[in-house]
Amino acid sequence: MVGVPEVVRHVGVSRSTLEKHFKGCLGRTVHDEFQKRRLDLARRLLTSSNLPQQVIAERAGFRTGHYMSAVFRRELGYPPGKLRQQRSYSARM
Repeated sequence: MVGVPEVVRHVGVSRSTLEKHFKGCLGRTVHDEFQKRRLDLARRLLTSSNLPQQVIAERAGFRTGHYMSAVFRRELGYPPGKLRQQRSYSARM
C-alpha cells in the first residue's frame, strides 16, 4: 500500500515541504487525499459487489475492516453496511 512516507521518498523532499505544497495547491493534506481515495474505492466496491467488508477494506487500502468502519463513521457519518442496505432497498423498488 502506498502512503505518505512512500510519496515523501519518491519526490525527495521532506514531509513538511510536501504537505505545505500539497495543501497549498489542493487545500488538503496528502493523508487526506489518500483517505478520500480509499473511501471512494470502498464505497464503489460496497455498492457494486458482494465482497465481504473485510475484503473491501483490504482492497481499498485500510488496515482492517474495523478501521474502515471507523473512518466511514467519522468522515461520512454512517457505517459502511448502510450503503449495502440502501443498495438492497433500491434494487427492490
